[in-house]
Amino acid sequence: MNAVINQVKEYYEQSYGEMGFGAQRRYPNEELCRFMGRNLFSIPHSDRSHVKVLEVGCGSGSNLG
Repeated sequence: MNAVINQVKEYYEQSYGEMGFGAQRRYPNEELCRFMGRNLFSIPHSDRSHVKVLEVGCGSGSNLG
């Protein structure tokens, strides 16, 4: 298991070293999209247009839009 972790670590170190912030996710996490879809898309747009979402986390902030 340690070998796999080291491979992943080396991959990310190389990716971020070469591409910088370009190596980060550009789109929201799929689970966040599913959660929003399950909980908001059944509500009419006029009712959900004032909904505010606070995304608390770390990383590139790609969930913000």
